[in-house]
Amino acid sequence: MIQFTATQLNGWIAMYWWPLVRVLAFIAIAPPFANTEIPTSIKVAFGVVITVALAPMLPAPAGVSVGSYEGLWITLVQVLIGLALGFCVQLVFSAVSGAGEVMSVQMGLGFASLLDPTQTESSMLLGRFLSLTAVTAFIAGDGHLVLLHALFDSFTALPVSAAPLGNPGWQTLAGGGTIVFALALRIALPIIAIMMIVNLGFAVLSRTAQALNPFAVGIAATLVVGLMLVMVMMTSLAPVVERSVMDALDLGGRAFSQFSTPQSSGQFRP
Repeated sequence: MIQFTATQLNGWIAMYWWPLVRVLAFIAIAPPFANTEIPTSIKVAFGVVITVALAPMLPAPAGVSVGSYEGLWITLVQVLIGLALGFCVQLVFSAVSGAGEVMSVQMGLGFASLLDPTQTESSMLLGRFLSLTAVTAFIAGDGHLVLLHALFDSFTALPVSAAPLGNPGWQTLAGGGTIVFALALRIALPIIAIMMIVNLGFAVLSRTAQALNPFAVGIAATLVVGLMLVMVMMTSLAPVVERSVMDALDLGGRAFSQFSTPQSSGQFRP
């Protein structure tokens, strides 16, 4: 009869529990894994598979029980690390969605909205379209494998331990919010500029041709020109998203290096 001691059982639980917590926290917030259209059971099963493959290669804190106060603190730290890494990825796709909403307003599609299941709220049609296109292009370019590689490397940069996370790392993540505005502006700026020129042209035309109804012609022309520009932009969206995700992961790497203590000298390399 096979027998286990309490120490052995606690060691096996700890070996899988803390990596699983970090993996599930990452999956809960990082696109495309965080899509609410994916059943929660599938997400949990996916996290368990990753953990089973990863955990045996990771060292676990010796002599720490999962149910102890120190064990609960380690669990909280793992949740924060997973959420921090997922937040960096979420920044990019939020920027793409925001750029689509800005373009919708400029093209006269501000009234066209639908329920976004990823955010459980109403969003503009073009923003939702660009978001889905960006996710599809990202997966087609094996971007999900890059995210998993970054998740694996996070255990090298920040091993499972009770060490607190340094404040400079949180400040670095907070500064990453500028990525959203910079990327959204970079994507939407060409269409905003051209739409402004089109609207200015119709404004001048309405002053010179009094019989022309600018509302009847201008709205349709703005919509047609805007859709043509969106079609042209689709060819360069995938490289922009891939490069932006790598920049976001680099931001996470800088934050993780500031999170780490002198005992955790590993480097995070996405």
